[in-house]
Amino acid sequence: MAQRLDPKLTFQSLTDALMDECIHGGVHLLICRGIGEMDPVVGGLAPVFFNFTYFSHLNSSMMCANKLFDSTGTSVETLYRWAETHAGQFKFGSAKDVKQAICEARAQLTSLRSVVKCLRIRRNNFLAHNSEESIFNPEGIYKMAGVTYDELKSVFDESAKVINSFNLLWNQQTTLPRLLHQDDFKHVFEMLGKQHCAEIKAHEAEFGIFGLISPRPRGCT
Repeated sequence: MAQRLDPKLTFQSLTDALMDECIHGGVHLLICRGIGEMDPVVGGLAPVFFNFTYFSHLNSSMMCANKLFDSTGTSVETLYRWAETHAGQFKFGSAKDVKQAICEARAQLTSLRSVVKCLRIRRNNFLAHNSEESIFNPEGIYKMAGVTYDELKSVFDESAKVINSFNLLWNQQTTLPRLLHQDDFKHVFEMLGKQHCAEIKAHEAEFGIFGLISPRPRGCT
């Protein structure tokens, strides 16, 4: 049974909230991917920090993805129902255009069903609750709810496209689902690598005659 729409809910507040989840989830995922691909020598400087940071961003990204398709909260499905209920209020499309957009959006996101199912299992059994399955069979949960980076990224990319398709009908505007300088962590990794390289060279200049050679980060020659 579908939830009743909150009468205070507006198109702008709804689409802003959903697009925020796309943007925030995408940034969390980007940082997670960046840490996973960082220079292992640099990562080895603070392995506990980087390991916990990696999984924190991964889990945050999955929670954002879950919110977009939450069956009990405000989600993309809420946007469909709001658009259908207020189809005559769109300035740049007829009621027929809006209903067509809803059909196309549902078809477009059909490919995400298996990913969303896995994400929901992971949220319900691991991220939000300690279920019996996660306690007694953690490996089984990971196998049953495994999601790749590309699959998770597609949830945000495809959802943003759907949201923007309704934005075009509402006000002829779209939102870029990105943050300015969202990959600034790369600069931090680069500075860490340069600093560590300088420390290694200073150390080797003093103790290199004893054969004490340290692993060097990328680009440290």
